[in-house]
Amino acid sequence: MADSNSKTPTPRDRQAARQQGRVALSSDLATSVSLIGSVVIVYWNGPRLVDAAKNLLASHLSSARVDAAETLTEFSSDAYHLLQVTGECALLILTFVLVAWMIQTGALFAVARVVPDYSRINPVAGWTRLLSMENSLQACFNLLKIAILGAAFWLFMRSNCDTIASVGHASTDVLHAAAGSVLYHLLLVSAGALIVWGVIDYALKRNRFETSLVSNDEPRRDIRPITNDPSSTRRRGYQTQPPPHALDD
Repeated sequence: MADSNSKTPTPRDRQAARQQGRVALSSDLATSVSLIGSVVIVYWNGPRLVDAAKNLLASHLSSARVDAAETLTEFSSDAYHLLQVTGECALLILTFVLVAWMIQTGALFAVARVVPDYSRINPVAGWTRLLSMENSLQACFNLLKIAILGAAFWLFMRSNCDTIASVGHASTDVLHAAAGSVLYHLLLVSAGALIVWGVIDYALKRNRFETSLVSNDEPRRDIRPITNDPSSTRRRGYQTQPPPHALDD
């Protein structure tokens, strides 16, 4: 029983770690979810953004009006429309980013993480962390991530090489549409590969985080409530009392 308890952190350990701002977190998973959300948002709102910018530039750079008040009014209206469309895209992207992080951490605000930790700028500790086994393994994982992204890019370009070659002598509009479509699907494929990698990375970091929560005094903390129980104390008192015949002697 003690062995199983020592391998499983208790809810008290998890709560204490959460109050200190320590949670299982994968930045790769959050980045991949944010990337795919941003690509989809820009894809669906990109035409509105381009039209607003085009109207602003076309109506005022090619205008030869003399009335400054009318020009300023129309410019303010077009600029406000462009700012509104840009703000909507930025707000949606920010929402995706927050959701990507809160999926892993939940609603978390730890004061301990806000207070500066000056030990982080210690050069000796920095070199120790840099040369540690953990950083070496992280570097290997980063190389593996780059290899996965490179393989996804190579497979995508290989499957779309005919489409790319067919628009080489097409008109400008067709070329722009094909380039946008290829770029959009390439970003989706890259984000999908990153999501798969992020899930694996989160599982590994979650397991390491759970292992780090285990404390050596866990079995003693589980036994302590039983030790302080009044009924168990009386039972131990009865067991330690001498038998009646020993008192007669």
